[in-house]
Amino acid sequence: MCQTLLSGANEQVTQGMLRSAFFLMTMPFVVFGSIGGWIFYRYWKTNRSHRAQGTLPSLQEVTAPKEEHP
Repeated sequence: MCQTLLSGANEQVTQGMLRSAFFLMTMPFVVFGSIGGWIFYRYWKTNRSHRAQGTLPSLQEVTAPKEEHP
């Protein structure tokens, strides 16, 4: 759309508009990717010591219903 709108304009202006549109389209991916990477890093860092010791609960222990004691 920018190329048809600015077809008669200066080439530098057209390239600037295309680059700014690309920048605006990539920013959400950068922001949410950074937040997701930070969350993954914090999860990985907190569980690293548990993995090294082998104390992480197994999937069966996590998903099994807990027994209530009267």
